[in-house]
Amino acid sequence: MRALEGRWHRLAAELERNRRRCSEPGIHDLRVATRRLLAVLDLADAVLPGEVGPRSRRMLRRYLKSFSPLRDCHVRILTLRGLTRRFTVSRPMLREARVLEKELVRNAGRVIVRFDTAAFEREVSAVALALASLEDTPARTSAAAVVLAGVAAKKYLRVAARGRKLTAADTKTIHRLRVAFKEYRYAMEALLPVFPGLGKPQFRTMNAFQDRMGEIQDIEILIGAVGKFAVTRGAAFPASVLNLQRHLAQRRLALVDSFMKGADAVTHFWPHGASRVRSASLPPSGHRQ
Repeated sequence: MRALEGRWHRLAAELERNRRRCSEPGIHDLRVATRRLLAVLDLADAVLPGEVGPRSRRMLRRYLKSFSPLRDCHVRILTLRGLTRRFTVSRPMLREARVLEKELVRNAGRVIVRFDTAAFEREVSAVALALASLEDTPARTSAAAVVLAGVAAKKYLRVAARGRKLTAADTKTIHRLRVAFKEYRYAMEALLPVFPGLGKPQFRTMNAFQDRMGEIQDIEILIGAVGKFAVTRGAAFPASVLNLQRHLAQRRLALVDSFMKGADAVTHFWPHGASRVRSASLPPSGHRQ
């Protein structure tokens, strides 16, 4: 399965890049590469039950989780940079975030250095060989394609179910939809040959839909950070804290309102013609969006 090998090579490249220098774009790309590899390993487990060890996927999920604080810190820094002229309190918050970033980068660097690339590559190679055996006969290829289509359908049904639970009053419902949608999107990237009619335009639309939910989550992260700062040091900047909180609340309201108006788009992300599963080949895609 070339999709598996391609995503592993991308992750290995991002590991090497961040070993040289951890940065906001680098960590972002590393997280994306990790999610894409996880998506393919989950698909491989569906067609090779019992042959894809859970250890690798657990390790990658722990890996992702370990970078979450750094990602949240980067969100704070990137947003606060644009607010320093308007809100005095954003300046000390930005300084604190930059100090925290240095500590988190050091932690991330240690995690990256400890990643056993050689051992993981051996596991990926073993899975890739097992997947290649599925292409020995048309019957096995066809059966695997049907299984993969079923996995994709299950992931989409999870997205649709969370879409029905959306409410503007609770942004956690949007975040839960985003998590499910992200998993579905990365799985579909690896399944391009299985579904006719699925291509780059659809993935661009999916990416834009996901980004809109991401913007809301980023605002929530900053609102939480301002709230914590207000408790510890807010007394020194009472007016500025209130003004910043009001600004962020208004921004969140605008983003949520805009998203909710187009939220029914989630019902259109199951690919046209998906009932006609293409079984000529297993997913070889190295697509990157």
